[in-house]
Amino acid sequence: FPSHDTSINALILSGSRSLVFRECKIRDIGYDNASLNTGGILASSGTQIVISGCTVYNTGRSGIFVYESNHITIMGNSVDSCENGIRIDRTDWSLPMYATITGNTVSNGYGDGIRASGDFVTVSGNQIYKNTDGTNGAGINTAGGKNQTFTGNTITGNVVGIRLGFEQANTDKVTISGNTITDNTSNGVHLVPSSKSMTNVVIVGNNIIGNASVIRVENCTGPAASLFAAHNHHAPGTHIIGTGTGWAFGSPNGYGETLTPSAGAITVKGDGVYGVSGTADITSINACASGTKITLYFVSAAAGTGVTDGGNLKLNGNFVYTADDTITLVSDGTNWLEVCRSVN
Repeated sequence: FPSHDTSINALILSGSRSLVFRECKIRDIGYDNASLNTGGILASSGTQIVISGCTVYNTGRSGIFVYESNHITIMGNSVDSCENGIRIDRTDWSLPMYATITGNTVSNGYGDGIRASGDFVTVSGNQIYKNTDGTNGAGINTAGGKNQTFTGNTITGNVVGIRLGFEQANTDKVTISGNTITDNTSNGVHLVPSSKSMTNVVIVGNNIIGNASVIRVENCTGPAASLFAAHNHHAPGTHIIGTGTGWAFGSPNGYGETLTPSAGAITVKGDGVYGVSGTADITSINACASGTKITLYFVSAAAGTGVTDGGNLKLNGNFVYTADDTITLVSDGTNWLEVCRSVN
């Protein structure tokens, strides 16, 4: 799709491959109360979709909305004064989404800043502020999915910082790490499994300050719910609130385990979030199946080069970590490739 540098009414495309929306400017589209599936930029039933460098203002339901699609990249956009700033969603949960939402600024909405539901979703490095409908607006909201990562985002002045749940689909293997979640009027992180399962949720290394509560869990009436939360900066007081009926708290299925490098190597069991103790360099990680995704969070500062670029670690340079920093890697079956890092 060609670039645009003029204000236009809307862009709507469906059923296409390799769509690129770049540097579009869209504003002042009327609110359609009869349909949820509207937006300034709307793409559906497509694959390999890229939306970058666009400015979207006051477009009713959603600023950017992509649904029933896969292999989605939404990066470097500015979205202001829309109900939901950026939204990705699907109704066919048998298909993975593979979506990356990164480097966007989403502000002054009257719903959710970023609403991201689906499998294999990464939301990183976004500025999300002042999105509120008075009672429910979240900086980031997901209604279900597995293998989701929310890292390195700044989320401030919304009603809720990050919310998981609301009965659309089961939730599994969600990592919330390295985010700054401040001055939201309700919860920093809110977990709402209701009748669905919500398992292997890991909340580590975040700065959660100035919210009404740090982490709140609601009752789970579904099959299972499990949470590991640690190393989050917060004001003195209770870390997790709520009755937590139906929840298991701890380190389920390898999530939340702490590793100590030995001769420069660490061994992981598979997908998960792993703490790293000590100050030794990491120069290799055991091979795992292609697509395995791990997040490492660090208890101390590196004494040398930290996580070292080279060997089977393919990084954007050495990661000389300090306490509470995180790095996320994905395996290609032999090597580990950097997805993102967060210095906290």
